[in-house]
Amino acid sequence: CLTMATVKWDPLVNVLMPFCVCFFLPFANPLGNSYKANDWSSILTISGLAVVGLLMSIRLGLMARGCPGHYIGFVFFQWMTFVTALLWVGLLAGEIVGAFTVLGGVIGMS
Repeated sequence: CLTMATVKWDPLVNVLMPFCVCFFLPFANPLGNSYKANDWSSILTISGLAVVGLLMSIRLGLMARGCPGHYIGFVFFQWMTFVTALLWVGLLAGEIVGAFTVLGGVIGMS
């Protein structure tokens, strides 16, 4: 999964991770999936995060070339992994609540 950091430096995964996380954030937005909305604020949010993720990945790739084999921004990657893990858990919890709501409606409990 390209939204979780590795323990050892991986030149491909760690360089792509900021870009992939920035594409995941609008999907995991606790206030609603930004990809489903068709308004300008969602389009600007998605585009802005994509540009930020691309710039961060390019910068990280250039820094990784300068010192190969070293883990660049270890604490940053661990925090990014923690935040995306919380968002994944939130998405899963939302799906479970939705499934139980449907099940309750089917068996007449709601």
